[in-house]
Amino acid sequence: MPKVMIAPAQLANLQGDFFTVLSKAGFNFVYPKVAVQMQEPELLDQLHGISASLAGSEPYTRKLFEAFP
Repeated sequence: MPKVMIAPAQLANLQGDFFTVLSKAGFNFVYPKVAVQMQEPELLDQLHGISASLAGSEPYTRKLFEAFP
């Protein structure tokens, strides 16, 4: 089953429309190990095995897209 990381910490305990849509699409939810806005090093560490990411204002850099196309 594909995994989606819910990156914004403020969405960790919410089950809004995004939750319903992604659940119906068959995604398992993964939440960051940190409760602050992640930067490139934290994202590089946590995106392994993730198929999609619900992003907030985290910096999804060229390096991240190259590492996780």
